[in-house]
Amino acid sequence: MKKKFSSMFAIVGMIMSATLSLSLLTACSDDDDSSGSDSSDDIVPSDSIPSGDSIDYEYIDLGLSSGNKWATCNIGVDAPDDYGRYFAWGEITTKSSYSADNCSTYDMQISSIQGNENYDAATANCDGDWVMPQLADWVELANECTWKGGVYGDDEVQGVFVTGPNGNSIFLPFAGYMKGTALTESGNAVCYWSATPISSNTQKAYYFMSDAGHEADTTMYRYYGMPIRPMIKGSSDNTATQINSSKYENNYESVDLGLSVKWATFNLGANSPERYGDYFAWGETDAKPYSSTADGVDDIEDFSGDENYDAATAQWGSEWRTPTQDECNELIESCTWEWSTYEQTGVKGYTVTGSNGNSIFLPATGYCDDSSLNDAGTRGDYWSSTHAGNSDYAYYLYCDSSNHYVDYGNYRSFVRSVRPVSE
Repeated sequence: MKKKFSSMFAIVGMIMSATLSLSLLTACSDDDDSSGSDSSDDIVPSDSIPSGDSIDYEYIDLGLSSGNKWATCNIGVDAPDDYGRYFAWGEITTKSSYSADNCSTYDMQISSIQGNENYDAATANCDGDWVMPQLADWVELANECTWKGGVYGDDEVQGVFVTGPNGNSIFLPFAGYMKGTALTESGNAVCYWSATPISSNTQKAYYFMSDAGHEADTTMYRYYGMPIRPMIKGSSDNTATQINSSKYENNYESVDLGLSVKWATFNLGANSPERYGDYFAWGETDAKPYSSTADGVDDIEDFSGDENYDAATAQWGSEWRTPTQDECNELIESCTWEWSTYEQTGVKGYTVTGSNGNSIFLPATGYCDDSSLNDAGTRGDYWSSTHAGNSDYAYYLYCDSSNHYVDYGNYRSFVRSVRPVSE
């Protein structure tokens, strides 16, 4: 079933040249609230946009549990492979530069903006029942659909095909995001605002991002400009409102490899073994795709199980924790490691098999350093909970196609994956 709506936006000529890299959201710095441009080329959106043109869109029923129906295109365009308009969170008009100084919702205490015509760009600009997705709506889309990277149209625009349980699909282009006057990560990453704010931080809101093999929801400063993919709410409302701690509730499973602890079947922030999941600085419980130094952990020798510093415990509960250095060494020394591709996904990593024949898969997730994802698909970096003695370092599990060992040669500020363990 399909439905039309009209928008007062005209098509924007902002299709940027793509790098076709699969790097992941390389400048999304939660701790960098500066409003200037980064190293990307400066791109200034057109100021001469006709105001009287209307664009007809359609929605696709993907067969989701909620009954939500997702638009085929982003706000401002009429083709799935066009990037569309970029909005600061909670603003209903676009602009030529995106900064904290000109963001109307920065430092504003506000609840969900879904359906509020003063803050929801979909509701304000689209005729009918269109709204911005909540975080829970994006989580449902990630959990219930199959995501596969690919290209769309004659221009071979990079993006992700999202296929629902009923076989219908939508395409999400790698449109990137705006910071200052710079368009960043176009051609590399999907970035979309949700309608869900963070009650504990009035400068940020939740957004959804993906590359060809990774979906995750995390937080970003509200002044960043991101596309919006409208949706029409179904009859069954999503109720999840928290990031990570509830989004995969009751889906956590562990495998007994014959070791002193059981290892989770997938990474923190993922929902299946091949997914990369979220990235964390050592001793921080909030995910972020960039390097960041954790405060207050210089004197901690090992935080495993401490919900103030252990992301696994904080997000999955007291039964889960980040493995210690010794437990990572045990995984290496007592198991068989085989570099492999996970089933039919094309994702590279290690199949780790215990002496009892049970196994887990560790995808080659790479790591984030200075706001860029490095070596995804060729190496995996997984934090341990153990400090290395030097104030700058902590132990982590390293693996590539020819090596696997525990190391401490890089900084705690580097952002790595976490594979939880349980007793």
